[in-house]
Amino acid sequence: MSLRIAVIGGGLGGATASVALQRAGFDVHVYEQASDIQRVGAGIQLQANTMRVLAALGLDTPIRDAGVPISRWQSRVWDTGKIIFEPEGLSDWVVVHRADLLNVLLRALKPGTFHSRKRLEGLDQKSDSVSLKFADGTSADADIVIGADGINSRVREILLGPESPQYSGYIAYLSIFSSSLVRGHHVALDQSTKWWSDKRHWDPEHTRYFLTYPLSQDSDEIYFVTGAPQADWNGGTHPVNVANDEVRACYAGFHPEVLALIDAAPAITKWPVFVRKPLPVWSDGHAVLLGDACHPMSPYMGQGAGMAFEDAAILTRCLQAHPTDPSFAFEMYRKNRIDRTSLIQKVSSDHTWLAYPQETEWALGFDAGVCELRE
Repeated sequence: MSLRIAVIGGGLGGATASVALQRAGFDVHVYEQASDIQRVGAGIQLQANTMRVLAALGLDTPIRDAGVPISRWQSRVWDTGKIIFEPEGLSDWVVVHRADLLNVLLRALKPGTFHSRKRLEGLDQKSDSVSLKFADGTSADADIVIGADGINSRVREILLGPESPQYSGYIAYLSIFSSSLVRGHHVALDQSTKWWSDKRHWDPEHTRYFLTYPLSQDSDEIYFVTGAPQADWNGGTHPVNVANDEVRACYAGFHPEVLALIDAAPAITKWPVFVRKPLPVWSDGHAVLLGDACHPMSPYMGQGAGMAFEDAAILTRCLQAHPTDPSFAFEMYRKNRIDRTSLIQKVSSDHTWLAYPQETEWALGFDAGVCELRE
């Protein structure tokens, strides 16, 4: 009998894991607390290691159709525009709106296996199964549960107890708008560009950046996201709307291309960046964590979703290898993921990825579908 798997969280990591597990022959249902999928949010980078996972699921073509293949990335000095680093070989790098990517993933699920408005309230672990209780009064049974419900994971809280995420001291401004609003300002609309501050900036102790890239193949839609220090944050975990003047002041002295994008944005939101301490365990009994639920990433490497997608591929392979012993499969999964995710967490937190000429194959060359697994 095929394992019955309940995936809590229908976001990018949960949807990818569900598609992979369904195609491996498991009986998978996804439970998402949101009522529907709206085209709100942000852009996302799918670097080469991420695209390999999606290609193995046969989803690379629809994702490329929904997004923009990026053949050029530039890291540039914040004020002069001098190119610091331009990595080569970006044929497998795609940028896409998160909602468009999620729609591709959800369409790949088997009909009737995605359940919205299902906010998890409790898990009752028995000797050979798990009972799930939802806020709407319904319940479900499964052989194993995968917590793919993000940095504020309810599954994680049930397994390990409540612990609030920590504010990192950094915020992110972001905006998505029509590139027609900046045409004529000599802004590069067909590539990904990251502007880095240095010690000459008015806040030399804190690096800040400004990243922009297109979200449509005709370059009609453009996106920017930033990283900047802010000592305190008292607004909870949700974003807030801000005036363009606040963002312009934060990036005073930056290159005219950056300022043109800030001035053109019809609406800008500010997001707090939260982090968590490394988790002592990734699983307990019949439940296991995936993605930001067990190793939340700061956004500075663009690998948060990538690590969740790799988790999905590795966890699927471990369960295929040991379908009658999920606990062993969970430990095998953690053993094969902990070193890589910890390294990616550190490099992302250090905010050094592509900041200067460097070797990238260690990150981008990884293939979760064929790498050797340790038992």
